[in-house]
This record gives sequence, C-alpha cells and structure tokens, in this order.
Amino acid sequence: MIGTSTLCKKSISELKNHHFFIPDYQRGYRWEQQDVTNLLNDLWQFSQNQGGQSFYCLQPVVVRRRVPDAQSPAAWEVIDGQQRLTTVHIILTTLGVTVPYTIEYQTRPDSAAFLSSMQQDRADMNIDFYHMFAARSAVAQWRDEHKHTPEACAAITRMLQAADEPNAKIIWYEVDAQENAIAVFTRLNMGRIPLTDAELVKALFLRDSNFHNKTGALEQQRIAQQWDEMERVLQADDFWFFLSNTRQEANRIELILDLVARQWNNGGASTHDAHFTFFSFVQALEPGPESSNDSRALQEASKADVRRKQAHRREACWQAVRACFLTMQEWYRDRTIFHLVGFMVTISSPSHKQEKPAQRQFLVSELWAAYQNSPSRTTFHALLRERTGFRLNGECLMVGRHKVEELSYRGTRTDVVKTLLFFNIATLLNNRSANTRFQFDLYNMNYWDVEHISPMAESDSNSRLHDSGRMLHNSQKWLEYACRFLSPTQLGETDLYNQAQALKDQDSVDPAAFAALVRAVTAHYTAGEDDDNKDTLGNLTLLDRHTNRSYGDSIFPIKRSRILDLDATNTFVPPCTSNVFLKYYSPDTDDMMYWRKIDRDAYQGAIIETIKKFLKKNC
Repeated sequence: MIGTSTLCKKSISELKNHHFFIPDYQRGYRWEQQDVTNLLNDLWQFSQNQGGQSFYCLQPVVVRRRVPDAQSPAAWEVIDGQQRLTTVHIILTTLGVTVPYTIEYQTRPDSAAFLSSMQQDRADMNIDFYHMFAARSAVAQWRDEHKHTPEACAAITRMLQAADEPNAKIIWYEVDAQENAIAVFTRLNMGRIPLTDAELVKALFLRDSNFHNKTGALEQQRIAQQWDEMERVLQADDFWFFLSNTRQEANRIELILDLVARQWNNGGASTHDAHFTFFSFVQALEPGPESSNDSRALQEASKADVRRKQAHRREACWQAVRACFLTMQEWYRDRTIFHLVGFMVTISSPSHKQEKPAQRQFLVSELWAAYQNSPSRTTFHALLRERTGFRLNGECLMVGRHKVEELSYRGTRTDVVKTLLFFNIATLLNNRSANTRFQFDLYNMNYWDVEHISPMAESDSNSRLHDSGRMLHNSQKWLEYACRFLSPTQLGETDLYNQAQALKDQDSVDPAAFAALVRAVTAHYTAGEDDDNKDTLGNLTLLDRHTNRSYGDSIFPIKRSRILDLDATNTFVPPCTSNVFLKYYSPDTDDMMYWRKIDRDAYQGAIIETIKKFLKKNC
C-alpha cells in the first residue's frame, strides 16, 4: 500500500462529482442512531471550541480508482470508510444541503437513489435502507431538539460543506489501481485492524509525489531502508518492553513517531485524538500558516523552489525521527538507564491495559525531554533515581510517603509490588562487574501476584478448602513435590509421606483425601508458628499468577519445589524470587524446608540494605 499510494487531507467539498462504489465484499450500512448522534455532537462541540486544532478529522477513507464500465460507472471503489462517508451524506441530505458526491452499494442497486430521496415507504425494503433511514431520523431528531438551534445546523453545514476553510476533513488514502482491493480490505478488517498512524506517516514520507528524479528515488529508498531497520530493532522484545509495558505485535515504530509528535506538539493537535501522531506529522511536513497565507509569493515561486523547501522539511522531520530512535538505542545500551526507565515504564500501568500510543507514552516523552535538557548523562542518572520514588530520610528508606520497613500485604500493596520489583533492579545494578539485565519482556508478558512465602497459619477453613480445590487441578505435581521433601523415616512425617505416595499412585486422586492431606501437611509445617509479621515485606515475594493460583496458600517447600522446577526449565523467575526460595538471604540454611521469623527478618533487611546501597552508591 506504500509507494504508489496517495495520501492527503480532503474536505467534503473537494469530493465534488466523486462517485463512490461500495463493493459486495463490504458489509452494508450499520451505524446505529447513537453513533450518528455522537458524530453530530462532536462536530457541534468542535465548531464551538476547536482547542487549537486546525480541523476535525472524519477518519481515513481508503479508496482505489476504478475503470468505468457499462455495468458500473463508479469512479472510486471504497475499501474502508464507507460507513462514515454514508453518514455524512445522510447528514447533509437531512439538513437540506446538496451533497457533492454520490454513493452506490453494489448489493443495493437503488441505494444511490434512496440516499438522495430518503423515502420512508422504502425504508423496509432491506436492512441497509432500514439503517440509513434510522440514521436520517437521528439527524432529524437532533436538528429538531430545542438546544440545537438553526445556528448549530448551520455550523455543521459549514464544517462539512463550505469551500472556504472547511473544518471537517477526511484522510484520503488512495491505493494504486493495480492493488488487490480485497486483500487490502481483508488486512484492514481482519479483527478490525484500523489503518494505523505508522502506516499513514510512512505513506507521508514515501509517497511518490515527494520524489521527482533518480536522486529522489535514492532518497526514497534510504528512508524506506531506515524505516525497516528501526522496525526490526523495535521488534526485539527486550528492546520494546523497556520502553513499553503493552503488548503490540506490529507497527511498534509508532512509539518513536509518537515521542517525536509529542515533542513538536504546540496545541495544533489534541493528544486525545485517535490520529494525533499522524496529524502532528501532517502539520510538520506541510507548509506552515505563514507560508500558506502568502499565496501570492507561493504562486510566484518556481516549482523547483517549492520542491526544495518540501524536501528540506521532509528531511528535517525524518532526522527528528532518527534522532529519537538513536537516543532510545543509547538508553538501551546504558545499563543504568535501561533498568531505571524499564522499571518506571513497568510500574506505570498494568501490562495488559490496552492504550493508544499517544496516551501511554507520556512518561517516556517526559523522560526524553529531561534527557535532552540534562547537561550530562550523570545528571540524567540522578534524575532517574529521583523518579523511582525511593529516597533516604536519614537512614530510613522511604517509598513515596511510606517507610519500607512498615509496608504490608494488606495496607500498602501497591508500594509492596514496587519495592519487590525495584529490589531486583537494585540487586542487578549494584553488581557492576556483571552484565546481567532484568528481563522486562518476560516480566511484562506475564501476570504477577504478591504472595506470602510462608502461608498464614490461621487461614480460615473456607480459604483452605478453596485453595486445596485449586491445587487439585495440579494434584499430581503437588504430590510429587510432597514426596520429595517429606521424609519416610522422620518421626511425624512417615504417615504423611505414605499418604502422599498412595494418592500419587492413584489413577484419579480422591478430592476429599487430597484436601485432608493438604491440611495435615500445612498444619505440620506451620506448627508452633503464629501469623505475627507474616503480612510484612519479609514474607512477601513476586510469583507469576499461574504458580500463585495453582498452588494457592501452599507451604514453603511446595512453592520452593515449584520455583526450582521453573529454574531448571529456564522459565523466567525474577532473580530475587529465586534467591528467596534458595534461602540466599537467610543466615541459617541447614533447614531448607521452613521459612521462619529469622528468615523473614533477614530477607526484609536485605531488601532495605540493597536499595539503600544503590541510592548511596549513586549519590
């Protein structure tokens, strides 16, 4: 779709004498009345307060020029955008305005005539006419409501129809006449994949009208190759996930484009607009207001001079994109920046949250601006440390407003997650002789829970029953782990071992017997313990959601066995979580099957001292 495509903005009045043909592979008209009302309200509100935007975007329309024939004289085949084109036609017709273009649905031979007449007695002829007439009714109702005066209708008419400075435009995307229209349609509509900002901006840079000779062709090839190179680097998950915590398989270059657009933004485009990034590049690549107002000077300028200025703007914009990308590569190579930016991006919002790039990249955009204003890399490192949220108040480690030593599972859970994750980061950064990096890609592609290392001894019976029910799905693995650590000869464990072995050998585990064994083993390993301090940081760690929910409120040796198995299969486990179950932080490692108060205190102390060491070392 790139290269021989045409991409530009067009007002509705510029569609004069256009005839649009909606082929049979498209669905019929299906806008609901509320959709029509929402569009009218948007247009009316925009006409009252443009908020610095130069025009209201009616979204992309993807078309292909057709060769007229006896059966279908249509000039344009609509590949995407027919719903909005049809709705604008209905709005203008209902408001009593002559529509500059016509629309014909291949599956409805009389559709062009119906859209012009909107006769109610024909509305029930088919489902498309029904929805078209319902849309007309929505426009009429909106028009007749007392709060929508003739002034409102006139304002919308001007936005959609006036030849002088219209405020509503479409993004006109014309693919080559030789393009396979059905293939393009399938790509755009498979799972409703919209035309992305990345594709639109790429077309702006690579459209054939930008290049007029062999030198221009070489420039076009250079930009295309550099674009592909950036996409290839961004496709590496370890690079992508230190800058974004959102899964995105394609068009990852939008992250770079959005950062550049944010830097340029002077209020001319709203960051809340679905195509904010594209609009920003349109404004940067097209002549500014001072040039467009001097129409006489433009008319007198030679074509060569105009092309030279256009090429200069294009190259400046492209170099801005390249500079941003190269900066992100520098950040990736700098181990400190990589970890601190990756940490802040990871905790900024849940990784499963789907947001538009223009909404989710605000943090990275802020950091990029700060980087550009920093006199040295050391200064930027210091700024990043401050942005983590951890600080020293004397010798007391704080996270936000809370003392780290006072964090708890129930009271300050968000800060617990933040602290446990940063413990991993500080551990890696404190070891400058190693080049190990935290795997933000594997962390962000999974879901993580904060879980007790040692279970609460007094969990209520309903909770225990629920957890044993969840563990039943993994009963064979649980029993395998139990048979590893239960001793067949040690007093108090022989009977438990025999029960576990007997259940393990069964083809189908008896649920009641399994639940009873889980309770008995838990009671044995928590005997004599109370739950004091079990909600504190020293008894909490990050576990992947599958492990946490599969093994529930299991005892320490069960979870330890599970973590060791994950490590053995090279499955990602945060390094500090692995260390916990190896009892790396514990002063006494003679008994690896228990996690007692002495272990909790030592672990919590290690968390605090590791983060303090990082902060002090880099002061």
